[in-house]
Amino acid sequence: YIKNGEYSESNTITFTKSVTIIGESQDGVKITGAAKSLFSTVEPAIILTLDNLTILNAGGGSNPALKLTYSEHVLNVVNCTFDNCGSKWGTIQLGHPGNSIIDNCKILNSKETTSAGCGAIYISGAGKVNIKDTIIDNVQYIPTSSYMQGAIYVSNAIAVVNIENTVISNVTAPTRGVINTVGTVNIKGSKILDNKISQFSESMTGHVIYIGDKGNVTVEQSEISDNTIADELFNNYKDTSKLKVNNCNIHDNSAKATVNSLGTIDLEANYWGSNDLPSDVTASTWIVNNNGVYEYNNGDALDVT
Repeated sequence: YIKNGEYSESNTITFTKSVTIIGESQDGVKITGAAKSLFSTVEPAIILTLDNLTILNAGGGSNPALKLTYSEHVLNVVNCTFDNCGSKWGTIQLGHPGNSIIDNCKILNSKETTSAGCGAIYISGAGKVNIKDTIIDNVQYIPTSSYMQGAIYVSNAIAVVNIENTVISNVTAPTRGVINTVGTVNIKGSKILDNKISQFSESMTGHVIYIGDKGNVTVEQSEISDNTIADELFNNYKDTSKLKVNNCNIHDNSAKATVNSLGTIDLEANYWGSNDLPSDVTASTWIVNNNGVYEYNNGDALDVT
């Protein structure tokens, strides 16, 4: 238990056994780190719980503020704020095959400091990650050349990431996607908005969601809006890529919906900012605004259960 106060830690705290760290209050316990990981794990597998902490200015090189590798660790990060942290892999790296929960957290002003890395959360392990009721805001790309893989980057094809009631906003970078994955990502009740995605090169285009080889993304009951994008909203990169976007509010973005028809694409039952289906979208059902009542284009009531 840590009482309210401002603390400074210049070393990496490496956990070798299960630990629960609880702060007196989220805003009251402020821990300033150094240009290295503040928290990390090694073998054997442990249970690590962080609750009611604010982590400031931690991370550097290839070592983000929170870095889990090796073993099937269990991670619970609850009611925590990470502010102005950064590394090649952003603020958090989950490189372990265990389960992780990030719940009611804020990841603010996260930075990618070296090219071809990640802006906020890097998932390189084969675990299951649940991100819930969390804000990821103002992700920045510091290098003056090259590109970011993604604000959330899933590089392990076995990983499963569930994102619920989460806001991802103000990502500013030349990046493949705000979310870039070769694993499975399920997004529900969330918002991806006000991001500014530029293009690094002719072959390195920028999107809201980029789905690599064998990647599988489902987006439901979410809002994708007010994004300035170099290329299209969604990119299925391979024939093995799968994208399903249903019952979402998609409006006021600077780009059309899809870059190509590779893989499997399902864009049924979305609202596209008007009662007309965009010319680049193939769907038999979409959502319209009938005098203030949202319904499907055939007159049926919305089904968002």
